[in-house]
Amino acid sequence: MKRTVSHASFMRKYMADPAARQSSSRQARL
Repeated sequence: MKRTVSHASFMRKYMADPAARQSSSRQARL
């Protein structure tokens, strides 16, 4: 599986969306 690609995409959205940070913060820990 391509976990690095998925992680990179997620990090980009995470850094691009400051507001989504709090929302993604919970999913990121999961």
